[in-house]
Amino acid sequence: MSTPKAITLSLFQLTALDPTVASAVRYFEAVRWGGSPVCAKCGKAEKITPQKKVGTYWCGSCRAYFTAFTNTPLDTDRKKTPLAGKEQIRKCAKA
Repeated sequence: MSTPKAITLSLFQLTALDPTVASAVRYFEAVRWGGSPVCAKCGKAEKITPQKKVGTYWCGSCRAYFTAFTNTPLDTDRKKTPLAGKEQIRKCAKA
């Protein structure tokens, strides 16, 4: 399967293309996986279970939750962001 060509979209263009959160998630899933989800943590496509929250999956192989955004710049995992904790914010304020 060929990799989709990257395109640049403004927020307005993206909103026009996918007006709902669910449709935007489906779009990113199609771009990243092309049809069936693959675990972003272990790379396996077996034992993947969709969860109630739109776009969230459970990998039975490595026992982790993931989305199409996991390990991408769009990942919103607070533990991975540089300013996640109050201690990090204090360090930045002192600098």
